[in-house]
Amino acid sequence: MKRMSVMAVAVGLFFVFIGCGRISPTGPSEAVAANVTKSATGTETTATAVLSLSPSQATINVGEEVTVDAVVENVVDLWGIAATVMFDNKHLQFVKAEEGMLLKVQNTTAFMHAIAEWGPNQLAVGLVSLGKVPGVTGYGTLFRVTFKAISSGQSELKFVETALRDSTNSDMKFEQRSTAITVR
Repeated sequence: MKRMSVMAVAVGLFFVFIGCGRISPTGPSEAVAANVTKSATGTETTATAVLSLSPSQATINVGEEVTVDAVVENVVDLWGIAATVMFDNKHLQFVKAEEGMLLKVQNTTAFMHAIAEWGPNQLAVGLVSLGKVPGVTGYGTLFRVTFKAISSGQSELKFVETALRDSTNSDMKFEQRSTAITVR
């Protein structure tokens, strides 16, 4: 039951903020148009959205920090995300999480993160646009997470219990990709 509590709070942000906020342009966008193509029948199709952790792999020494970006590509009308990032806390220690530029360039946003109460190796993240505003189309960084290497070994970082939502607050289909951090 505890497993769902943090995820429920993150997804709940989508419902709480759907009627609040305003559009707040802040300058050049990190978002770039999604890959839209026409099929043989003339209808437009969009490539599948991909949510990944970047870099795809890294090697660091004990005591060093590494920052991993949560990047989305080929997204259409993205309004928010609720995600849990799993990592091996024997090798990595959570330092901080920060909002990326993708959503906040176009909209006022709310960003939250917390180490999950059910385990010290899971980071829950929620990021939503505030109000009845259009979602973002294209690609860019949603958030970044910094870890400190505390012992030698390898840690896979991967998304679990993740949801992308569009401006109608509906689930979006997407692929997800993990990363590996090697600590020497």
